[in-house]
Amino acid sequence: MDDNLRLSTKLVEEVTNIKPLTSKSLDISEFRLLLIGQVGSGKSSFFNTINSIFRGYVTSHAITGHNAAHSVTTMFRTYDITSTPYGKPFKWKICDTAGLQEKDGLTVAELLYLVDGNIPNRFKFNPYERITPDSPGFIESPSYSQRAHCVAIVMDSSTVDNLTEEMWQKYQMLQDALNARRIPLVVLFTKIDLACTQTRENLLHVFHSQRIQNKVRMISKNLRSLPTNKIFPIKNYEWETELNPHVNSLSLLALRQMLRFAQNYVEEKSDQIYEMGTLWSRRTAHEWVLILIVFLTAFFLFVYFTLGEFMFVSIDSGEAFTNSEEAEFLI
Repeated sequence: MDDNLRLSTKLVEEVTNIKPLTSKSLDISEFRLLLIGQVGSGKSSFFNTINSIFRGYVTSHAITGHNAAHSVTTMFRTYDITSTPYGKPFKWKICDTAGLQEKDGLTVAELLYLVDGNIPNRFKFNPYERITPDSPGFIESPSYSQRAHCVAIVMDSSTVDNLTEEMWQKYQMLQDALNARRIPLVVLFTKIDLACTQTRENLLHVFHSQRIQNKVRMISKNLRSLPTNKIFPIKNYEWETELNPHVNSLSLLALRQMLRFAQNYVEEKSDQIYEMGTLWSRRTAHEWVLILIVFLTAFFLFVYFTLGEFMFVSIDSGEAFTNSEEAEFLI
């Protein structure tokens, strides 16, 4: 068996069995991998590629196209992956979104609604209306299972050199928000066959291509020194009609790492929730004592001042009564 085919087969088996390792403090049923990127960068094609690998033939489940003016994807989709048409889905989903544009399209705030799980499956994007908490189907309190556990920015290697400063700033703002949430970020570097003639002849040359390496370093620099081992050069199935083990291996390597990073996030979030619960439990014993002391103090002060006022009024009333009797007697 060819080494690359053997690697592809091994990766398929490994990725198939990946599932969230949850705990009592955090129960997540499945990983969600969120794809974000410009129009035509290859987000939907990446899902089609992964779906093709597990189906065993080239599929085109998600609609794709190359219209640079408008996004072909018009709704938010959370895709299940199965090895058969009606088989049991794996414990991870790929979430596809509308393509980004410099001035139009989704804003960073709207992207974060997708990240935070506020947007339901099959939500239809309206280019003339912004997503707000009043949007149809908006999920106000999403569970951790509905949130993104790893986010991938999909970039076209053949056009990445032409990205404007505005688009880089949008990506950086998103990156800052993800870092604050501790959600892992990766880059899927697509269409490597168009960016390098050496890679076009043999996809495995991607790891030796100086041109691709320069582009990877450029992306890392523009994304606040994102580690280069989080930037994955891949090629999607676009014009092929048969599976290619080289295409499979690159995409599966990227998918495996995304799922591993997602598991890291879930473990960290689980530990954080557990520690917060432990600290709260430790604090509550002391807090209950303080609350009891404050309550008793307030109670005794209330009783003291209430009875004191009552006694004062009673004494005043008694003195007034006595004075009135004396006055009547004198008269």
